Amino acid sequence: APDMPTTLAAAPTDAEGQVLSVFSDAYTDLVGTEFNPDWGQATVTTVEAIDGQQVLKYAELDYQGTALSGSK
Repeated sequence: APDMPTTLAAAPTDAEGQVLSVFSDAYTDLVGTEFNPDWGQATVTTVEAIDGQQVLKYAELDYQGTALSGSK
């Protein structure tokens, strides 16, 4: 799709102990995070790859939430 990014954001440089990660290939993510909770939204959530790294894609966005749970 022409509106999709083709390059990654800069690699993070913070130490893992200084980060609470929700979605990352660079850090350990918060366990139990739900990126597409069933809140009646029409948004389509998929995991795509750019340069071999996972990225989270939201399409047909009307509204979207992320349900955080678990611990580091």
